[in-house]
Amino acid sequence: MHAQAARFLGLFALLPTVFSQTWCGKVYMANETVVPPGGQFTFPPSSASPLLALRCTPALRPYLPEDESSPAEILVDALVRYSHIDGAVPVTIPGRGLGADAPQLQVTTSIDGQHLARGTVALNGSTALSFPLSHPLTPRLEPYNITCSATLGGQAFQSFTEFSFLPSPPLHIGSVTKYDSRSGALLARPVGEKSGAYKPILPLGYYTDFEGYLAANLSSINELKEQGFNIIHPVPTFDNLTALNLVLDRMEDQGLYLMYDMRYTYMNSSSVTEQVTSLRNRTNLLLYYTGDEPDGTSDPLNATTTAYDLIKSLDPYRPTSLVLNCQDYFFSDYAAGADIVMQDVYEVGNNVTFSVEWHTPCTPEQGDCGCDNCKGRFEDIRDRVTEFQQRFEVLGWERTKRVWTVPQAFGGGDEYWARAPTGAEWLVEAIVGINAGALGVVSWNDPTTPDIKAASSMLALALPTITPFILPATPAPPSTFRHVITPSRADVGVWTLAGEARSLVLAVNLNYANASIALADVLGGGGAVKAEKVFEAGTEIDDKSIVFGSIGSETEDVENPYRDKMTLENTRERQDEQDSRQHGTPERLRQMRSDPRATFHSDILLRASRNLLWRSILGSGSGCDGVPDPKCTSFSSRPRSARMSALAASPRLSSISSRLVNVKAGLFVCPMLSKHCNMKSTRPMTRIFSFSVRISLIRRRWHDMRKTSCQGTNDADDVGAGVDELSLEGNPLPLESVPRLCEFHGLGVAPRKLLLLLGDGSGLGCKLCEGGRLGGLEVVDVAALSDTVTSRPYMVNLIPAIVEVNSWTMPFLLSTTVFSIG
Repeated sequence: MHAQAARFLGLFALLPTVFSQTWCGKVYMANETVVPPGGQFTFPPSSASPLLALRCTPALRPYLPEDESSPAEILVDALVRYSHIDGAVPVTIPGRGLGADAPQLQVTTSIDGQHLARGTVALNGSTALSFPLSHPLTPRLEPYNITCSATLGGQAFQSFTEFSFLPSPPLHIGSVTKYDSRSGALLARPVGEKSGAYKPILPLGYYTDFEGYLAANLSSINELKEQGFNIIHPVPTFDNLTALNLVLDRMEDQGLYLMYDMRYTYMNSSSVTEQVTSLRNRTNLLLYYTGDEPDGTSDPLNATTTAYDLIKSLDPYRPTSLVLNCQDYFFSDYAAGADIVMQDVYEVGNNVTFSVEWHTPCTPEQGDCGCDNCKGRFEDIRDRVTEFQQRFEVLGWERTKRVWTVPQAFGGGDEYWARAPTGAEWLVEAIVGINAGALGVVSWNDPTTPDIKAASSMLALALPTITPFILPATPAPPSTFRHVITPSRADVGVWTLAGEARSLVLAVNLNYANASIALADVLGGGGAVKAEKVFEAGTEIDDKSIVFGSIGSETEDVENPYRDKMTLENTRERQDEQDSRQHGTPERLRQMRSDPRATFHSDILLRASRNLLWRSILGSGSGCDGVPDPKCTSFSSRPRSARMSALAASPRLSSISSRLVNVKAGLFVCPMLSKHCNMKSTRPMTRIFSFSVRISLIRRRWHDMRKTSCQGTNDADDVGAGVDELSLEGNPLPLESVPRLCEFHGLGVAPRKLLLLLGDGSGLGCKLCEGGRLGGLEVVDVAALSDTVTSRPYMVNLIPAIVEVNSWTMPFLLSTTVFSIG
C-alpha cells in the first residue's frame, strides 16, 4: 500500500549493534525507546521592523526558441514581511505605508552586466518585466544567471535567479512540459502534437497498478480516458518492458499523460540514466517521479536532489515530482529535489492517535498511524497543503515549486485503514486540496471502489469547465481567488476571471450533517445570481444559497454575485415510531451505533419528494398531479392509516410488487415487518435508510422474502432471508451477515445499478438522470420489469431523498423500505 508498502529501516544508534525501525524518524513499535525524531522545519525569527525579500523568477521554465515571437518575462515580487524569510533584509517604508499608493521600487534586471529590462514594483506587490528573448540571449543547456537590482530612496536591494533558455528539443525528446511560474501550472501540448499552443494542465488521475491492471487489460486505459482522467501514474515495478511499452503506447494513443515512477530505483544513478534515456522520447511524458515518501523511510537527505540533478542533465525539458508523507521531517532537504511536491494525508478510516497496527500511541515523538501528526479530519489535507506552501515562501520557493494532493482511494485492508472513503468523502478530500492551492490530483490508488471511481470521474469530466477558471491560459491574466472557510466547516473556493462577472465555485461540506451557506458570503458583490451547475454530489443550489447534504460537494459557474446572510441548517428528522421510514434523530443514531457519520434529511426535501411519489402512484384525479397542489398537501397530512389505504387502493400499486429476477446489482433494503410479523423489537428496523450494497443475484420475490423472513423468530436476525448471495465489493458474504449490515449505517458501497422503484413506470428516473445513467450508475425502473406480482401482503414505501447511494455521494436517489399493510 502506498503509505506503508515499502517500509525501510531508519537507523538510530541506541547501542552499537541495536537499531530501531522508524517512520518519519519516529520509532513506532512497542517497547522501543522513544527518541525525538528531529528534522523539524524551523520558521525564521520574527522582526519588530519590516523586512523586504526581493525575488525574481522567470515566468516560464524553460524558454525555447519557439517562444522568441513573444517577449520573455521576469516576475518581480517585493515581499514585505516581519520575519527573516530567505533573502529578507531591513527596509524603511515611507509614511504612505503599504496601501493602494504604496511606494514603488525601481527595478533593473541584467545578465552579466547587460541590461535586460527595467520597471517598477510596489512594496508588497508583484510585476512582470518583459524583454526580447533573442537579445542578448542565445539558447544553451546551461542556465543564465540573472541579477535583479532595486532601489527605494537611498536603499538598495538585490536578488538572483537562473533563467533557462534551452535549444529546441532534439529528436530524442518527445515532448516538452513547461512550468508556469505565474500560476504554478504545468503547460503542455496535447499528446502527440508537435506545434501549437501549450495549454495549462490540471492533472487528475491515479497511481495505477501496472501488472495486475494496466498491463493485464489494455482496454482499461481506454476506459480511464472515457471517464475523464487526463493522467496515469503507473506503479512499478516494470519488469516486463514489452508490457510497459504496450501500456505506454496505448496511453499515447488515448492522449493520456504519463507520470513516470522511479520510486524503487531513484537512488541508483545507472538505473535512472537507463530509464530516463529510454522514456524521454515519449510524446505523453509529462513529468518524472522519484521519491515515494522518502521522508517516511528516512532516505539519505541528499537523495532527491541527487536524482533531480541527474534527471535534469538527461532531460531538462520536463519537471520532476515526489510525494512526502511526513508532516514535518527534513522537509527542506527532501522537497529541494522536486518541482512538484505532493502530500498524501490519508485520514479516513484510521485511528490517528493510537496505532492499531503496532499498538503504540501516535504523537509528534512516537508512533505510526498511517497519517503523520494528523487529527483525523478533512482539515488535515488543507493544513498540510498550506504548511508546505508556507515553507516554500520561507525558503524562497513559492514561485518555483507547487503542491499537488493525493486523495485516499483505498482502505479496508490489514493495515491502518479500516475502510475506504466513500465517493463523497473522496470528493471532499480532492476539493479541499484544490481549494487550499493544490494544482494536481493524483489519488492512491487504482483499482479503487466503484463509488470512488464514479465520484472522481465526475470531477474529471468537469475539468474542461473547471481548468480555465483555475488556470487561465496566457495571455489571459490570472484569475482572482477567494477562499472562504466558515466556522460550520464549509470550504469554498471561488475563482473569478479577470474582466468578467463569472466565477467558478468549488464548495464542500466537511460535516457529516446537512448544511447550507449563502452565496453572498461566498461571492460578495451585489445583484442577482445565475448559476450553471458543473457537477454536484449531494448538494443543491438556488439563487441565494448552496444546500449541502452530509459530506456534500458542489461546483458552480455563477454570474452576478450578490451579498446576503449565511445560514447553517442542521435539520433533524422528527422521531415517529409509526413511520417506517423513521431512523431517529442524529443523536439517537450516534447513541445506538456510536456512528458519527449517521445521516439525516431535511423535512422540506422529504415532503417535496413524497409529493412526487404520491403523484406517481395515485395518478390523475388524485389531486396530486400538479406542482405543489393543496389537495396533495392535504393528503400528506392525513393519518398514516388513511394514507396507506389510499395507496393500497391505487391500481398502479401492483407494479410496485414487480419481482426482481436476474438483477445483477441493486439497492438492498432491510424490510420492516413489525406489523405483519408482530415483532416487538425495540431496535429500529430501517436504519439503513441511506445504506446501499451490491446484490449479486436476487432470486426471490418480495412476498417470498416476506414469507421466509417471518418464519421462526420475531427477531431481526432472519431479515435478509430470500437473498441467495450478497456481495460487498466482490467478496461474498454469508447471509447471517445481512442483519449486521442492515444495522450498520452508512458503510458506503455504491451499487453498479440503481433500482428506482417508481411504482408506475412513468419514467420519473429520467428526470434524475440522462440516458438512463446517474453518476455512473445504470438506472433501472423496477416497475418496468416484466412478470409483476399482483398479490400484495406488502407495500413498498418509496421515499425519494437526497444522497442515497453511499449515503452522501449521489443526489436525489430513491431509498426504499418494505412494510406490511395487511
